[in-house]
Amino acid sequence: MENGTLLLKSQKATQPRSYSIGPKTRVSLGGEIVTIDELRMGDNAQLVHDSPGDVSPTLLSLTVDRPKDKNKWAILIGNQNFDSPTIKPLTTPLA
Repeated sequence: MENGTLLLKSQKATQPRSYSIGPKTRVSLGGEIVTIDELRMGDNAQLVHDSPGDVSPTLLSLTVDRPKDKNKWAILIGNQNFDSPTIKPLTTPLA
C-alpha cells in the first residue's frame, strides 16, 4: 500500500488494479477488524466499492482471509496421568 492506495490483482487478471483506502473503509482479517498494515502479499481478499467506473475506486470494505500454510502443523498429545495431585483430570473424553 502506498499513499492510501492498494494494488490488488484478481486471479483472472493479468495486471493489478489500484483501489483507494478511505477513512471509512472497513478492513477485516479472519472476521476481525484490522488495520491495512496487517495484510500480507498472497492474502485472499473480497472487496466492495460502489464506483465501478472510477480508475481507483474507494473501497467500502475489504474482507481478507489468509491461505493455510501447508508447511505448518502441530502434534497434540492428550495426557491424563499427572505427577501433581493439584492437576485435575480432564472432564471430557480425549479424541
